[in-house]
Amino acid sequence: MKKSLYVCLILSCITSVALGQKRPSCPDDEVLAQLDFWIGEWNVYNNRNIKVGTNKISRVLNSCAIREEWTDSQGAEGISLFFKNPNTGKLKQLWITEYAHYPGGTKEKEMVEVDPGQSIRFQGSYPRKGKPVLDRTTLTKLSDDKVKQVIEISLDKGKSWRVTFIGVYKRTN
Repeated sequence: MKKSLYVCLILSCITSVALGQKRPSCPDDEVLAQLDFWIGEWNVYNNRNIKVGTNKISRVLNSCAIREEWTDSQGAEGISLFFKNPNTGKLKQLWITEYAHYPGGTKEKEMVEVDPGQSIRFQGSYPRKGKPVLDRTTLTKLSDDKVKQVIEISLDKGKSWRVTFIGVYKRTN
């Protein structure tokens, strides 16, 4: 009985110390700010101007990350989390969909190119049939209310690239 009372007392002290602490805040990070042009709510159209989905991009976790919430026109969803990788100093993207158990249903990409405030490219890889598929996404600001996204894959280690998605984002808010 004394032992369990002692454990409860310790846990109570730890909890009250944790709750009394100030929440951490992220500094105004220039690396994360490179995606600010994409923050907002968007309707997404293909290259034939047919609406293919919606996307909501927002700062989260006390502005330490950016969350992407994608829903395609059939209702399938995907979520990304972008954050500054403390080991490389570059933006990193973690993407997961409800098809996470299929190739490409989860992805990890890191920033490989940037033109601040204008465009940014992420690249990573995922396995398919035992071979790596290089996957890259380029976001380009067309105007304050329009962004273009191009997703490409390479099956030959980056010698050639095939476009798998082109989307034009039109701001709704």
